[in-house]
Amino acid sequence: MEATINAGVEQTNTTSYGVEVSGTVNANSTLYGDYGNWKENVSWKSHYVYSNCNTASENSGSAYAPYREAWKLYY
Repeated sequence: MEATINAGVEQTNTTSYGVEVSGTVNANSTLYGDYGNWKENVSWKSHYVYSNCNTASENSGSAYAPYREAWKLYY
């Protein structure tokens, strides 16, 4: 008895949010994705400059600011 089997499986799911992402999924694996805003730590200092060119530190601080919207893919 002899048998030859040629078969394949393909499934496509699409959801549109205005941002595109693609990834390759290996057999017997799951590809996960997180969508969100990435943040960057921004710091600042302000100085006062006197007429004699001396400076005095006035204020400083830091904050997180959003800088991009993206998908993160991982297994």
